[in-house]
Amino acid sequence: RLVRVRLNGVATAVAGYPMYGTYAHNDVVDGDFADYHNLGPVNIYRTIRTGSMEADFTYLGEDSKPYRQVYFKETNAAEDDWRDLIQLCQLLTETPDETFAASVEESLDVDNWLRFFAINTFFDNRETGLSNGIGDDFIHFKDLTGNRHVLVPYDLDTILGRGDTPGSPTAGLFQAAEPANASGHMTQPDQVARLLKHPAFVPRYFAELQRQAETIFSGDKFPAFVEQVMGGRADESEIERLNRFVAARREFILSEIPHALTLSTDLPLKQGHRISETALVALEGRANAMATRSVTINGIPANWSAWEASWKADAFELQPGLNHLSVRAFDASHAELDRLEFTVWHETGAHQPLNADITTDTVLSAAGGPWFFPGKTVVQKQATLSIEAGAMVYFGEDAQLEVRGRLTISGEPDRRTTLTTPPGTSHRWRGIRWIDSTQPNRLAHVNISSVAADAAAVQADGSRLELSGVAFRSLLGSAIQFADSALLASGCSFETSATDAGAALPIVTGSGFAGDSSVVFRGNHFTATGRPAPVFVFDGQGQLGAWLELRGNRFSGGAREALKLSGCNSFLWENQFQNFRHPESPAKRTATVSISGSPVGAWPIAVLARNRLGQADTAL
Repeated sequence: RLVRVRLNGVATAVAGYPMYGTYAHNDVVDGDFADYHNLGPVNIYRTIRTGSMEADFTYLGEDSKPYRQVYFKETNAAEDDWRDLIQLCQLLTETPDETFAASVEESLDVDNWLRFFAINTFFDNRETGLSNGIGDDFIHFKDLTGNRHVLVPYDLDTILGRGDTPGSPTAGLFQAAEPANASGHMTQPDQVARLLKHPAFVPRYFAELQRQAETIFSGDKFPAFVEQVMGGRADESEIERLNRFVAARREFILSEIPHALTLSTDLPLKQGHRISETALVALEGRANAMATRSVTINGIPANWSAWEASWKADAFELQPGLNHLSVRAFDASHAELDRLEFTVWHETGAHQPLNADITTDTVLSAAGGPWFFPGKTVVQKQATLSIEAGAMVYFGEDAQLEVRGRLTISGEPDRRTTLTTPPGTSHRWRGIRWIDSTQPNRLAHVNISSVAADAAAVQADGSRLELSGVAFRSLLGSAIQFADSALLASGCSFETSATDAGAALPIVTGSGFAGDSSVVFRGNHFTATGRPAPVFVFDGQGQLGAWLELRGNRFSGGAREALKLSGCNSFLWENQFQNFRHPESPAKRTATVSISGSPVGAWPIAVLARNRLGQADTAL
């Protein structure tokens, strides 16, 4: 608190800056200090550096003599027991890395230590002390009941940009962990650095800085506090100067605490893709400083620096062609926090053409590509075409892959396979068509794009097909057309293009079943905002021995129906429908789900349960 002092009735404090006629009334650090603050039984140490020796928690052996030069025991001095301080220094200096975090949690009040550093960081405290890399001018005590070590700030006359060493709003956040010049020699704050930069503790330090920015140092609380303490004593210009410093400091600190996953690379952009002439590229970026514990690129761990809140891959290997890269950030429980996807075009100048029909089992690898289908290619019966994870497959203008045998594409979540047209071209291809392919065909984790408006990306006639994690991108026409086929689609995404070409086509359209085999769509996401056509159309043609199952799908917007079903038994469970409105509503209204019989007089069964609907003209 602030007090006025008079000697023989004469005020001794300087009237202007820095005293404004007052003194800071500090507590004496002794047993009374502990009693007044209800600390209970404690061992209190005050620290003052002497010469080149620092009170930086370096372990100096079991003899208390060297510690007495910079640590001064203010309570229980008669007992002359220094073991708690020595054990703390040994813990911070010699504990193995694998047990360091657990040992610190057991012996330190970690939240207190992080708050100590966070507040001093906000102050940009330039007084020589633990908060700026010098073991000096702080109070440390051990709670003998709770068995925890606690830090208390001391000597705060050089803060907030004032004092004999003015601070800066843009001073770093880890000055406590960095060497500093102390009277001509450089300090080595290894113990504090080990704690403050540790992956287990630095996210909590960032979180404490964030909390301080939103509470004590916020734009409404800090000015009110300054006015309470200094109003009527200091000049208004001084109060405003302090508020400006803290506002700038708060802005800088918050800018140093990233919340989103980002990419920073010097790879040039060309036609929407980043370009690399070499197979090895350097990638780096930042991620949520408070929650991230690891980052991967296509499933491969990147180097994660918790205290810098940054990830890096110095030599990530690209495959020939267009590489789809997925950077993912994970928290301590390995739950995904954020994802960043981008493409890198590694153009080798050589495509592997596939001109002839495929009559024998054929494998297309990622390393052997990129592969190129210049025109129509047929996978003949008894032949299997296998495309491996990460492969890049290009198609020429109006090219189509026709499958009468079997096709398997074995992409992986972090190594997706891509089917598209070559970068730098404007033409489109005509998708994949299965004809009477009754063998199991499977497409897993595939990106399909640049398909012509008058052709479906996937077409199946009398065939058996499973799609898992397929991403249909920038659709001009339909994604899937099928007839008399057994189809399972799960975890797929359907994204329409903004162009008007082919806009009247449904995303999925089908008719008939393959005998008693059902058609199943589970956990897919359909985005069709503004498309003047139903999203999903199916006519079972009165075949009531099989079922259409739609479970756990999301339908995000459209100008017509989400589902238009006829002549089939249907099971609709836990689907979500959002924003299905006719553009001329309410003059014209759209039913989100439309179900009817068929011209052949079949009366189908429809089971609807636990579906959710929002922002729609009519539900059913």
